[in-house]
Amino acid sequence: ARKDSVQDRVAKAAEIANSMSGQVLVWCNLNEESELLTKSINDAVEVKGADKPEHKTDALMGFAHGDVRILVSKPSIAGFGMNWQNCNQMIFVGLSDSWESYYQAIRRCWRFGQKNEVHVHVVSADTEGAVVENIQRKDNQNKELGAKMVEHMKTMMDKSIFAAATTKTEYNPEKKMEIPQWLA
Repeated sequence: ARKDSVQDRVAKAAEIANSMSGQVLVWCNLNEESELLTKSINDAVEVKGADKPEHKTDALMGFAHGDVRILVSKPSIAGFGMNWQNCNQMIFVGLSDSWESYYQAIRRCWRFGQKNEVHVHVVSADTEGAVVENIQRKDNQNKELGAKMVEHMKTMMDKSIFAAATTKTEYNPEKKMEIPQWLA
């Protein structure tokens, strides 16, 4: 399904990216997507697995510093560990079944220090509906788990705070306080 829809998905993603101002992060999963996106999007810089380490470093750091306007890469290459609060727009050209990869890729821009709302566009074919539904299901499960964890921690903290006993130590001074000379 992904291979059959590459041309259409790339065309739509390129249309979106080319209409944006500012930095844009474009995520893809296939080598063909990466290559076509780079050719179709103005100012796009591609980072792929086969690139030399120097190119990867220059492109990724260039994006971090604002020298690269549009970065095209895969979540498996640049989706973990990078800090790109300077960017608030991203496009996924299709999705894999990995919710963690999707989550982490979004978190490259949506992290502490981000001053703007992060906009995420997902371009997928109708034939990829099961993958999109799978990611949405996993995302909803994560939100539900997070809410339950917060509630559980609140309950535990309340029990801990209200169950705490107050202990009081009697104070019996044995030495008379002396006032410093400069205060007298």
